[in-house]
Amino acid sequence: MRYTIEVKGFRDEVTLMNKKTYIAFRKNIKLGKNLFKKSIWLVKKYENYKKVKPIDNHLILFESYQATRMSGNPLAIFEEMITNPEYKDFRFVWVLNDDDNPYKKIYEKDKRVSFCRAHSLKFVKYLSTAKYLVNNKTFPYYFAKRDGQIYINTWHGIPLKTLGKQQKGAMGQYKNVCRNYLHADYLVMPDRFTADILIDSCDIRTLYQGTIVDAGYPRVDNTLNTDYQEMRKFLADCVDIDLSKKLVLYAPTWRGEVGNTLDTSEQIIKHLVDITKGLSDEYALVLKIHDRTYENIQNNDKLCKIKNVPDWIDTNKLLAAIDVLITDYSSIYFDYLCLKRPIIFFVYDREEYERTRGLYFSLDTFVPGPLCYTPDEVNQALRNNIKLQSEYEQIANQIQLKHCYNDDGNSTKRVLDIIMNRKKERYIYKLTPDARPRVLINTPAFADSQNAFTFVNMINSIENEGYNVILLYCTVVTSRDEYYLKKLNPEINVIYRVPVPHRKVIDAMLSKPYSKKKKNSVYISEDAARKYRLHYFPHIEFDIAIDLGGKFNLWQFIMARTEFKKKVVFLDANKNSYDVDQLIYLKQNFDCIVCPSVEMYERYQNLLERTSGKAELKLLALPVLFEKYSKNLKQDLASYFSSVGDLVKNHGDSSEQNFHNADIEADHEYQSWSQEALMPLTEAFSDAGWYNEQNQYFINKFIKLITE
Repeated sequence: MRYTIEVKGFRDEVTLMNKKTYIAFRKNIKLGKNLFKKSIWLVKKYENYKKVKPIDNHLILFESYQATRMSGNPLAIFEEMITNPEYKDFRFVWVLNDDDNPYKKIYEKDKRVSFCRAHSLKFVKYLSTAKYLVNNKTFPYYFAKRDGQIYINTWHGIPLKTLGKQQKGAMGQYKNVCRNYLHADYLVMPDRFTADILIDSCDIRTLYQGTIVDAGYPRVDNTLNTDYQEMRKFLADCVDIDLSKKLVLYAPTWRGEVGNTLDTSEQIIKHLVDITKGLSDEYALVLKIHDRTYENIQNNDKLCKIKNVPDWIDTNKLLAAIDVLITDYSSIYFDYLCLKRPIIFFVYDREEYERTRGLYFSLDTFVPGPLCYTPDEVNQALRNNIKLQSEYEQIANQIQLKHCYNDDGNSTKRVLDIIMNRKKERYIYKLTPDARPRVLINTPAFADSQNAFTFVNMINSIENEGYNVILLYCTVVTSRDEYYLKKLNPEINVIYRVPVPHRKVIDAMLSKPYSKKKKNSVYISEDAARKYRLHYFPHIEFDIAIDLGGKFNLWQFIMARTEFKKKVVFLDANKNSYDVDQLIYLKQNFDCIVCPSVEMYERYQNLLERTSGKAELKLLALPVLFEKYSKNLKQDLASYFSSVGDLVKNHGDSSEQNFHNADIEADHEYQSWSQEALMPLTEAFSDAGWYNEQNQYFINKFIKLITE
């Protein structure tokens, strides 16, 4: 899978392309080459700025919702800082793609405030030099925080719907979220529940080393502190509404997966029309669309009778003017709770949503309002809104005590005191460090490997042996990959590689292609290896590195040029994959080299002895190791054989013969990696319940050998 970047305007705006767009785009080869060069040029600029430009200690960069608007937690923090004399010496940069945004027109008159478009030259300049970086989603794939910068990630809501690895659907959707969190110095959270969900759903509980700020969401301050009447008047200037009526806001969340948002505009419009038909005269209905679906609906002609709130209006300020909220699975209801006004849950697709996405809470017991499945039920609930407020008051209070305990209108000041002034320690905490040795494993796509089952068993066994395993997996995850990934121990941290387009441009990361004329040629410099490792794992140290990738791959180079207590590399099964110079390179940079067959072991052993003498070769052969342990294995399993009785007879001579072959004829049976390479018994024994026992025995012995 290849990814590149499309550059609009060539210098000012760059957007990532998906696979389908990339294929169409490459039809014009001449244009494609030109645009690719421009994209590489942009990322080179970013890396160069990080190298030569000093950090500006009084510069703060804000980005909200992928630069689509000024909103949420970043806006609340920005507004507090720009009006507070304590921060009068600071300058502020907003990443914003909408030149017509009214907030921009207000603040661009202030000399302290600047604006830039995402993925522009100005953007990478500010991204690389600002002391403080504030985001409620993620910075792009090529972002890597430099030493001295402070990254504050606030996310954007208490999760009702599942996230990350806990989310149903395609695996690995959260790859860039995970990487952003690992770079964040502060995670600003509304409550501990949200912090735990985000940490665990991104598989970084044993990796995250930053500070968690449990001081409340700054954006909720805008809901509590915005005047009801003033916000209504402000809204009336933007949307044609009757101020004599109560305002009902319909705010549904988005559907689909990351990178594949479903267009639900027709469905939303139909529901709005149906609700409006039965709406009481005392209400005016307005719509606020999720930022992921706004583009699909903003110019829809059918919305002429529906009051669609512009995307640029801050949702939390808008809530202050709303009398009744209608939502579904959105976290917006948690922010609205502080106003103690009625909430209606319109969950027309509940069964499908729970099946395809999943929820953290039961809608039957943990929502402070009625569940409606049709527009008629919504209108019936609206007619009973006063009754609703009292009927659900108790559960609303319970939810506030559990999740919104910091919502007092002062969260922004607390957050700034913590980050800028290092105060209020009672609102911060760090995760408990994991004392186990940390093992980084680079593996190929399971879908492309004949050894997938073997690798999965071995990786699980390393975790079971008392190691903290971090598995670095490929960017694109197929259904076959998912089959094997789901067999991994859930305690294993799976970090998915991101499709960065700048692999070959980070400060000469890869030197000139390997040449036999230069036997001492360095495949990757130590500085480049460090930078690329920090791109994924900023200041995270590992004890052991294991490369299962085969052949020469980028992470094999990175491991080779990085200090670990022990480094192990598994060779590719193709006997012609390596020449002498390449073997010498691996020998010099790895503590242990594992060959998949005896034939390959003997071949490489002879090659290395002829070129580098009879020094310790650090070569291991899986079949030889297997033979070494097979006798002990037989003895240890004697009790199993004597106790299973009829099960052994049912397998007859076939099982005994296979076991004999595995013990005596390893060289014949294991010429290449296969499932049997690490399994002392064949599949016939799986029915007898021994398959995992025997497999585990050998793997445990092997793991101790390569890690101790």
